[in-house]
Amino acid sequence: MVRQALFGIGLAAALVIGCSPPATTAPPLPPETPAPPASAAPFASPSTSVAPPASAQPSAPAQPAGKIAKETLPAGLSPITEAEATEATTKCKPLTEAIAAAAAKNTDKKKSPVDFTVEFLAKPSKLAGVDVPRCSDIIIRDLKVRRAEMIESLAIQHLREIAISLKSAYEQQPPKVCASAGPTPSDVKSLEDKAQPSKPEDWSAEGWKCARFAPGPSIRFQYELKTDAKNLTYEIIARGYPVKGGPVSELYAQGKVGAGAPEAPPQVYRR
Repeated sequence: MVRQALFGIGLAAALVIGCSPPATTAPPLPPETPAPPASAAPFASPSTSVAPPASAQPSAPAQPAGKIAKETLPAGLSPITEAEATEATTKCKPLTEAIAAAAAKNTDKKKSPVDFTVEFLAKPSKLAGVDVPRCSDIIIRDLKVRRAEMIESLAIQHLREIAISLKSAYEQQPPKVCASAGPTPSDVKSLEDKAQPSKPEDWSAEGWKCARFAPGPSIRFQYELKTDAKNLTYEIIARGYPVKGGPVSELYAQGKVGAGAPEAPPQVYRR
């Protein structure tokens, strides 16, 4: 998957930065734990949370069989190749510079960078020696990939923050396994077109309060918490639409609390 810089000077700053998710106030997270083998068994069915005795020893959680979220892309994207990236920074440079210049003058801050670029490329200026249709396809595809990665990055951080809170709750006296919490918001379709407002009362379920989770004034993903008090395990799920017009993207993290639980937050996977 191509990760090298694609756009001409100024285009990334003018366009992509507008897609960045809001910063969170949580402290930096420690490194992720190593990925488990892909052949591991799926997560066991959750049960209602009940605080186990302090002497209880957690059983090893079933390991996920998904792909690591940060190493994959959600469905609906067509990442550019190395050859296309080189083409964009050479043959397409006049066009990327023209988009950057137009974006710098754009006053419609409500319009997303992807939408702005698509509209600009619908009626681009003639540029000598530039295959505009070809370059337009490369630019839009890469921008959509970068936008999706940034949208999902906040969901990934949220999953890891929740995992830290679940472990902290069990380390209290007496130990406590947070209760499960149903999908919030209840209708994932409400997130299909844009971020939705999020209020503290939306996260008043006992499981979310125990995990001390409230994502902020707006939300792009639906979150669900499943805990198993008997086995001291959990699964946290985030569902959303990082690709406009694409299907639901589902990310998840699994782990255990109690003695023997890893110090680092769990790896986040894609279903």
